[in-house]
Amino acid sequence: MKVTHAAIHFNQNGTPFAKMFDDLYFSDSLGLEETQHVFLQHNHLPQRWIDWPESQFVIAETGFGTGLNFLVTLALYAQLHAQGSITDFKLHFLTVEKYPLKKADLAQALALYPELSQFSQELIEQYPINVAGCHRLEFMQGKVCLDLWLGDVHDVLPQWAAGEHGIVNSWYLDGF
Repeated sequence: MKVTHAAIHFNQNGTPFAKMFDDLYFSDSLGLEETQHVFLQHNHLPQRWIDWPESQFVIAETGFGTGLNFLVTLALYAQLHAQGSITDFKLHFLTVEKYPLKKADLAQALALYPELSQFSQELIEQYPINVAGCHRLEFMQGKVCLDLWLGDVHDVLPQWAAGEHGIVNSWYLDGF
């Protein structure tokens, strides 16, 4: 089943704007800093990852949008991994998007952050077709797994099997 693409336009600064929600996808000039502050710092990810004893760390997000939160998280993981600051755990990122961007809009939005181009290009190349369900994308030779679920969060979350202790180590909740 197809899902509805996001209806967006780009403002004078090139930032994507969601018409349905009358809101920007990220701050005009501080999108990276916003993600780092709200999600990475407030979830204490660098510190938690340095001491992480398990074989997998799971992040769940409501509202994939442009993928900026995922890409900033991936860049941090790659940096810490390259420095040898973290153990060799797998990063599993679960995310839901009810109104996915068209691939061309995604590419235009992510072009605002050339410092992420290595990862954003991989995301754009793997970006799924507009069909509801789970689309698995892999990065860093399988060390990072992105499960991009297209559909309504109310329909998707019940499909995530959780054990007695749950499956998510950190949540990113969408502002929309």
